[in-house]
Amino acid sequence: MKTTKETSQKRKLTWIDDPRGWHYIDDDALFVLNSMARGHISGKNASYYFFIASWHPVDWDIKMLVKFMIKVADEYNLELKNFSTMTYAFAEEYEKNLIDPGTNKPLPQYESVYKKYFKDLEKFEQYKKKHKLKDVFEKIGTPIKDSPALKDKTIFVPPKRPVDYEGAYKWTLDEIKKKPQSAEGKLFSKIFIDKFDLADLKEIIKISDGLVSISESSDSIGFMAKKICNDIVNWTSFEVEPDKQKLEALKKDLDSY
Repeated sequence: MKTTKETSQKRKLTWIDDPRGWHYIDDDALFVLNSMARGHISGKNASYYFFIASWHPVDWDIKMLVKFMIKVADEYNLELKNFSTMTYAFAEEYEKNLIDPGTNKPLPQYESVYKKYFKDLEKFEQYKKKHKLKDVFEKIGTPIKDSPALKDKTIFVPPKRPVDYEGAYKWTLDEIKKKPQSAEGKLFSKIFIDKFDLADLKEIIKISDGLVSISESSDSIGFMAKKICNDIVNWTSFEVEPDKQKLEALKKDLDSY
């Protein structure tokens, strides 16, 4: 009769790209394993701080890369921390056009917010002129009316342009605002303020991997959740906490392979 330890070890060795399995490892997996073992993605000062936007040197899609690194961390007990998601990177995809293309004026339902925006913008421009602030972009072209200003290394930010969202992004914001105590509201709230951990990321991946019926409408909860979770995974980043002993074990397994 096999012991629990033996059963657990056998289960672990079913991992396809496990360097302890004595079988061929995919080239992309081998590259990532080697990068982790050599400390190239351990800590923010590493040569490859793991950030999707700046490091994606393999043929896999981003989700596969993220899931693989999580698997390695689980197997070798490596700590992943400083989780972050660039939600602003995909927010533009869901922005609504608030301007009537025919009149080039704000749509009726957004007239009041634009009126306030233009008023605040005028105050900002007057402040810039009064205090002789320099336009941040004046050295590379004609200054833009609503561009940031600079004085003594201090940046003055202009009023934020009115925006509104639709689709999965809008649904997510509503879950956070209207249902803060729901499972989705709590999860997305942590994601959107970069206060999530590995367990939260695993839950996001689980939702992202979920099946949605082809007959399900694009505004259904299942579709919205899957769509936003795909975006989150594609723009996530984290840090591999360096642990010399644990990384040495991975390096030893790779050297043996």
